[in-house]
Amino acid sequence: MKEQKRTLMSLLLCLCLLVPLPTRAVAEGDADERMKDIAAVYQQALALSHLDSLKGYCGACVGYQLRVLGVNSYFVNVHGKDQFDVYRNLRFSSGGNPVTAYSAEEYSLRGALLAAAENGEQTVSYVLVGFQSGAWGSAADYGHTLLIHAIEDGTVYFVDSTPRAVAGVRYEEGEPVACSIDTFCETYAGYTFEGLIVFDPGQAWSGWNGRDNTYYIAGSQDWSDFIRRAAENPAIGAVMTRDVDVQGEALGVGSEAAPFAGSFDGGGHTLNIDISGAETAPFAWVDGCRIENLRLTGTVCGSGSASGLIGRSGAKPATVRGVWMDAEVSGGCAAGMVGESGGIIRFDNCLVTGAVTASEGFAGAYAGWPSCSGLIFSSCLSAPRAVSPEPETPDETLSPMQFSNSYYAEDCPGAGPMGSGLDSDVLNSGRGARILNGGRTEAARGAWGQTLGTHALPVPGGEPVFRLRFLDTGGRELLTAYVNAGSCDLAALSNLGETMTYMPVGGEETRTAMMGEDTDIIVSDRG
Repeated sequence: MKEQKRTLMSLLLCLCLLVPLPTRAVAEGDADERMKDIAAVYQQALALSHLDSLKGYCGACVGYQLRVLGVNSYFVNVHGKDQFDVYRNLRFSSGGNPVTAYSAEEYSLRGALLAAAENGEQTVSYVLVGFQSGAWGSAADYGHTLLIHAIEDGTVYFVDSTPRAVAGVRYEEGEPVACSIDTFCETYAGYTFEGLIVFDPGQAWSGWNGRDNTYYIAGSQDWSDFIRRAAENPAIGAVMTRDVDVQGEALGVGSEAAPFAGSFDGGGHTLNIDISGAETAPFAWVDGCRIENLRLTGTVCGSGSASGLIGRSGAKPATVRGVWMDAEVSGGCAAGMVGESGGIIRFDNCLVTGAVTASEGFAGAYAGWPSCSGLIFSSCLSAPRAVSPEPETPDETLSPMQFSNSYYAEDCPGAGPMGSGLDSDVLNSGRGARILNGGRTEAARGAWGQTLGTHALPVPGGEPVFRLRFLDTGGRELLTAYVNAGSCDLAALSNLGETMTYMPVGGEETRTAMMGEDTDIIVSDRG
């Protein structure tokens, strides 16, 4: 029963809205809200990880929390306990964006915490602390890393992915802690302090980083510089650290002479484009590249041909994963995702909701030119606002394509056929996200999610959707609802009437349920 209460409290905290950390003295009410916020961040980080627990994944836990908080940590390469060179070499910067770092070569743990907070006179937020194993070491000499959400008035507010005793009180994974600096140091005295980094949430890394051979894109100038660098080094890697607006740039990434063969990680950000030219696409020529975690909006206009993502792809296999194309694409021939392919392109967890218009030739939500070949789709959805002219059957316009767990929106003209059709009720309800995540298993956590009531369709990287089944006392299903995490009114969801009783399988009678996993509810008549 105690564990059930703890689980319910953790799920309740998921409902809390994140608020900026105050810079004034922390009143009791403010401290309570901060603790709720920290717990909510942890639960969101856990949801992003698609894991049941982050215990043993301390580096990933820090990275996901920073992502939830809007703090970019790509440059620091926080991968966990085996990368402590990060903490030995803390003083570096990229693109004029320094981090404030405190190395064990100059500070003890207590000294570094005091220095970061200027001896308690300044509130400091988002502090990454790294430890290497000491007294508890093993052959692998593993260590630990965690995120301090704030240090204010001598109080350290943090959460750990590993259950921990603090001042004699046991705190479970994800349970927020508030303690003094001295108590924090005593708690982690068994580890060897390596260093700490203070992130500035107002910063976003940009420019070239020679440490990991990656170009970081935080603005339109970075995008232009990336195009230039890709022409010189087609195998370059790039990461977006902010939403970016690009206007008037006729050239995309790559060319026939030097097709892009590197990796591009959108970081979940949006590339808003307003570009035009004879043959136009954000990635004009590619050969063996990888593009992922990106949303495209805006307009792409080509007097000859236009594509919302890739213009032409060479013979080497390319991968497109977690890309959402939501732009307006128009040209003589027009494609939502790819124009011409000379080899295999794998599309995983991709979505097209944009509009595609061809003035002379073919148009298609994903591929619009008959020379496209070797396209393989896995867990993809086609739901364009419009396709004009509507494509003929694939046999007449495109070389054969392979579909696995991929679908088209039946209510969207020009969306299909692409795999199987899904109607608007399925897509709007949340069930579509689960279908895309696991096919017959309909997994709750995966690449697809949906904020119900906000998104009419599943989207890559969206909020997890959980299944709530209402059963009669004989175990027969009465109805199924799909919900996001949080508190649910069972009577309102079931629409079965006020006289009914509701009991989670294995639980006690209740009128509300805290959703963080799939749940079965037994419904019986009170009379």
